Amino acid sequence: MRAALILVFLAILAGSAAALQLNTHYIEMNLDSEGKAQIIEKYELTFFSNLELEQFRGKVSENSSSIDAWKVDYPFFYPRFADAAGNKLDASFVTFDEEQRTLTLEYFIEKPFAVIQKDEPRATLWTIPDSQFGAYITQSLIIIPQNTIIRINLPSNGKALPNDIPAEQAAQGNSITISGITTNNMNIKYVIQKPLSPSFNSFQFVRD
Repeated sequence: MRAALILVFLAILAGSAAALQLNTHYIEMNLDSEGKAQIIEKYELTFFSNLELEQFRGKVSENSSSIDAWKVDYPFFYPRFADAAGNKLDASFVTFDEEQRTLTLEYFIEKPFAVIQKDEPRATLWTIPDSQFGAYITQSLIIIPQNTIIRINLPSNGKALPNDIPAEQAAQGNSITISGITTNNMNIKYVIQKPLSPSFNSFQFVRD
């Protein structure tokens, strides 16, 4: 009888390790002039008991920066723009901010995240292939959940082309924000101008 109670208690402990709730998943991408990306994924968590939080502290110490170990314990935790998009990581780091209840995964991708679509003396047109959103593709549709917020920060001299992206996306200056959309084509493009005369029109360049 005592052995049975111990097994039940251990089962409860094991189950509670995965009982915490993911509230919001923030993803921030910082693109450089070569199209490479630094990606920071922040998982905002809710713990339903002090026991859950204590167990999680143990996992932070045990798993450290091992993405594979974290994914075994918490299936929602994995780099969305790595394997599913055909990318390999150059480096990755995992940290936990207990005060903010936020688990952060920061990583760099080996190959460029954005690719050149058109390169001319006046400017360069870049695009982010839809295949980069492989983790969100279901039956040919790209589905970004309501609790996921993706912010793409373009190079400082980059300019988003808002007329070409789905209306649900928000483009402002050199940043694009995506959340809660379903589409069959993200069509994310941006222009980096080269030194030229003030009369150059980036939107006309795209139409040419």
